[in-house]
Amino acid sequence: MSLVWRLHRVSIVFWSIGLLILGVTYGSIFNTIGDILKSNPTMQTVFGKGAVDAANHQILLNFLSIIVIVCIGLAVIPTVQIMNSLKSDQEKGYLENIYAKK
Repeated sequence: MSLVWRLHRVSIVFWSIGLLILGVTYGSIFNTIGDILKSNPTMQTVFGKGAVDAANHQILLNFLSIIVIVCIGLAVIPTVQIMNSLKSDQEKGYLENIYAKK
């Protein structure tokens, strides 16, 4: 594990910072997503207060599920990059020196 960390620490740190920034930006607009229907007085008069609240809740759940899928998809990219790099190093014979030790 320490070899993987030493070889890929820059990539891991930058991907972590990037995903953190993405999460912060999505989190900053999370509260305003639910206010889409609440700010529309026509929707409140047509559907009523209870239906608008239920619709806001459903919009938040859908937004959250999409954001989770995007973040999981982006978190897989650096993992696959590291695995491909280790596989490539194994095929080139770079890791034989590590395995040859007692």
